[in-house]
Amino acid sequence: MIKTILITGLDGSGKSTLFSKLEAKNLNHVALISVLHTDIASISDSSSLKKPIELLNEMSEEADKDNSDSLKAMALFSAMILFHKLVAEKTTLETKIIICERHPLIDTFVYAQYYLPRLNSGNTDLEKLMYYNTKYETLFSFVLEQLPIENKDLGAYTIYKFIKEFFVKKTAPDAETESIFKTNVPDKIFFLKAPVKILMERISCRKVIEAHEKTSILSGLEATYDNLFKTIAKNNDTTIKNIEASSFESLDNFYSELIKEIKN
Repeated sequence: MIKTILITGLDGSGKSTLFSKLEAKNLNHVALISVLHTDIASISDSSSLKKPIELLNEMSEEADKDNSDSLKAMALFSAMILFHKLVAEKTTLETKIIICERHPLIDTFVYAQYYLPRLNSGNTDLEKLMYYNTKYETLFSFVLEQLPIENKDLGAYTIYKFIKEFFVKKTAPDAETESIFKTNVPDKIFFLKAPVKILMERISCRKVIEAHEKTSILSGLEATYDNLFKTIAKNNDTTIKNIEASSFESLDNFYSELIKEIKN
């Protein structure tokens, strides 16, 4: 049985840095899944995921650039729907461990609590959604193939509507969400934890700062993660551990311990 480990945390907590180091390690028995930032070069040219992942990367960049809540929410949801496909793409007969940065049954629920109030406020810009549908039609069609929805003709609008309706009633993983995302809750979760002030200092050095990367919002997201982990610990056989991520030394120590664990 393949073991799944999730490394997650708020923006600026060090996830990408850890993943870069793990990639450099090139462990054959470990599959690394970073669905929000997939290196298109790592996808085979013959793969059915090639074009959707390429469009997903482009859509995420456009959402950040335009500060579009609707496009960002659809990009995040689409990435999580494609998660199981990417896992199938990246795993081999040698794979014993999957390590992922973000997971459909964890991070989707946290960020849904941020995006839902924004999607539900004001009128839906149908013209803008149709523009997105035309530009990213191949991606949306691929995503809709994975969803148990009868009417899929409206593409982007169908996905937008599904997000608004589905996550109003879902705040934690259950049998239905496992079926939707075609995956299970991770066996182990490492949450990289650091004071929001430190996270904001790191984020301020980036070229692009996302709409949710503000002190008050990150504090709220952290509280949502904490509540979600309590529910998951109660309902699942999952090991959840907070990792001190306030300093690069702490992250290096965690990396060393992680390497020991996954090599055994």
